Amino acid sequence: AVSTPNEEVLSEMIQSEAYELLGIIHQKLNNYHEALKNFEVALVKKSKLSSTNRQQILKIELSIIEIKIELAQYGATRQKLEELLQNLESVELEDSEIVNARILDLLSTVAIKMGNDTKALNYAKAALSKLSHVSLERCVDEAISVYLKIAKIYYLFSQSQESLRHIKKAEDIVIKFYGQDHYEMVEIYNMYGITFYDNDRDNESEEIFKKNFELAKRYFGERHKTMGLICDYLGLLAISLGNLEAASDYINKSVKIYRDIYGEAHPDTM
Repeated sequence: AVSTPNEEVLSEMIQSEAYELLGIIHQKLNNYHEALKNFEVALVKKSKLSSTNRQQILKIELSIIEIKIELAQYGATRQKLEELLQNLESVELEDSEIVNARILDLLSTVAIKMGNDTKALNYAKAALSKLSHVSLERCVDEAISVYLKIAKIYYLFSQSQESLRHIKKAEDIVIKFYGQDHYEMVEIYNMYGITFYDNDRDNESEEIFKKNFELAKRYFGERHKTMGLICDYLGLLAISLGNLEAASDYINKSVKIYRDIYGEAHPDTM
């Protein structure tokens, strides 16, 4: 006979799912402190349920780590990710290669934030290696993230051709699976714009960022870290092109967005 959860257990299951969903929504909206609170409640509730498996717990733990990275808690998150990666060896998971890749991708992000670009590249390449054992259809978002991470690292190494090559790989995946007008294209255009800016292709960079401003605004609204980054670069481009009034407007918008999201003490605000 199949056992049916009693009313109290069913209520806890529903609440845990609700808190997790609220965490996802707040994370998408860059309300990181609210997202963190909801994910932490979801983690506590799911941990108490006998029906919860390790993969469900790990999914929430990684969401919490993503948020803590956004809140500049790099040291603690690096340690937790290294522990998770080590513990995965003794746990059977349905999508172990994808989970491994996601952890390595997050370790790459932390390494970038802590100024260790070589280690970041090693982590990102290891993540890509893990994904190579999985069909692309099963790891679309993870593949996009890793290719863009590698592109960003090559940009930091001033290897623009390698950066552009990996941006194109990510773009091809987005177009194939989601289409040209998907919100994932916002990050693609940002990376093109940044790389062009760094190679003194100011007019091309400005054109991309202005186009991306409207796309990002449509998907994310005006209070989003992506809008802050776009305004930041449009401000720098306006300075390069001699339009100081526009530069001031863009940079003030960028600072306000970062302050609203992160507060005064965050590295992106300072």
